[in-house]
Amino acid sequence: MTEADTSRTHAREGGAVEPVAWVERTEDGLTRMWSGDLSKWANRPANPEPLYSQATVDTLRAQLEAAERFKVAFEEWHAKTEWVQETAQPRELGKHRADVLRERIQSAEARAEAAEADAIRWRTWRALDEQAAADIAWTGGGAEDRDAAIAARTKEAAP
Repeated sequence: MTEADTSRTHAREGGAVEPVAWVERTEDGLTRMWSGDLSKWANRPANPEPLYSQATVDTLRAQLEAAERFKVAFEEWHAKTEWVQETAQPRELGKHRADVLRERIQSAEARAEAAEADAIRWRTWRALDEQAAADIAWTGGGAEDRDAAIAARTKEAAP
């Protein structure tokens, strides 16, 4: 096959798709058809157009539709994650957006867990402090009694 013929061959999964015939549309509106390999024809057309079987056309259309769905999904992902690109930190440069998102989510989850643990500790200490204050008020003790009451309650609350 010549270079022009090769350029007219369309790629597909598993190899090239060869046309079943070639046509040439002349200036006077007529159409001439060649079948098979054009390199075997002595007076081959100058601007041949390939013709494909209906099965080949259907396969190529299905592949184009699948590619279009992929393109739409990619464009949606890209649009929704553009903020990651715009807010990239120096340590994130060169990483894929999905990796940066995963790292940021893991970091946020770790911070949320730490904040929750701090809140639980604070509520526990506050409850202990209030109980100690109530114990001190009931006994009429001072600051030393308060610290001792908190320490005692802390030991009781410890797992």
